[in-house]
Amino acid sequence: MGLSAGAQIAVRKPEADPPKETYRLRVENAQYGRVEISLDRGLHTILIGRVQKPAVQIAKEKTATAVGTVLRAQGDGIAFCVATGRILKLLPAVVPAKTLPKGKKILPPGPAGIVTDLVAGQGLFRELLPPAGTAVGAIADTPREAPFPADYLPNLDDVFIFHISLPLPPAKAGETEAQREDALKESVRAQVTALQKEYAAGAIARAAANKRKVVSGTLTLRANIPEGEPDPVTAVTYLLDGRFIAAQDTAPFVYQWNTQNVEDGEHVLEIRAVNRNARLVTRMRALVVVQNGSASPTTSAVSTPPNPPSSP
Repeated sequence: MGLSAGAQIAVRKPEADPPKETYRLRVENAQYGRVEISLDRGLHTILIGRVQKPAVQIAKEKTATAVGTVLRAQGDGIAFCVATGRILKLLPAVVPAKTLPKGKKILPPGPAGIVTDLVAGQGLFRELLPPAGTAVGAIADTPREAPFPADYLPNLDDVFIFHISLPLPPAKAGETEAQREDALKESVRAQVTALQKEYAAGAIARAAANKRKVVSGTLTLRANIPEGEPDPVTAVTYLLDGRFIAAQDTAPFVYQWNTQNVEDGEHVLEIRAVNRNARLVTRMRALVVVQNGSASPTTSAVSTPPNPPSSP
């Protein structure tokens, strides 16, 4: 059917293009979970830190109305809205009380805080700080990023994705917008590369400070099964950096891991034990540093504690 004479067509004004993504932040909500940055929209990620304590609850915040966005961002933490009136916080490392100025106190992060080992006022919490309104999605029991459901509650192993668009630097004489975008990208790339190198170089020092293992050669992984468990363990699974490496369905549950098959540096080991109903009986995650480059092969051990699993 054609248009009649004099008919008017309502032309919808095109919406403004969304700001271009400067970088993408990926945070795993798990002990020793990876804090990563991607400069190519998620194709590759760069490790800049780890989670020391995951969030297990959400906090109330009356001003949190825009679900799936950053509510506020400061040098000592980032609050993002996961449900109407509810937030989670991404936090830098907790500063030891003895290092604070006299009379100053820092409140404990609480169960809604994802505590990282990053430094307050630096890197992610300074030059790379995501602006308020930054879009945030989650990966929770699905392979793809999705909006937060209305009844969202944080679980261990959830992954949060921040799509960050930083403001362009001030224009120089004769400089085009494309040139300003390139300058911003190069600046961010340089900062992220520096953070990556600094974090990798500090692996041994962090292990010593936190009394973690530095291993080489063969590492014995052992699942310590709780005594008196009414429904006995029937299988144990071993994971390395989130990837399956072995499984056993016959006791004793002991696995010899050859550390020479991986790169030197930090790795997360996980041992999971389940019963015949596939219920998780115990779970242990350990952060170890592999150093085979100049070290002679040795044999040491990592075991699961004989207690209930840490995941909800």
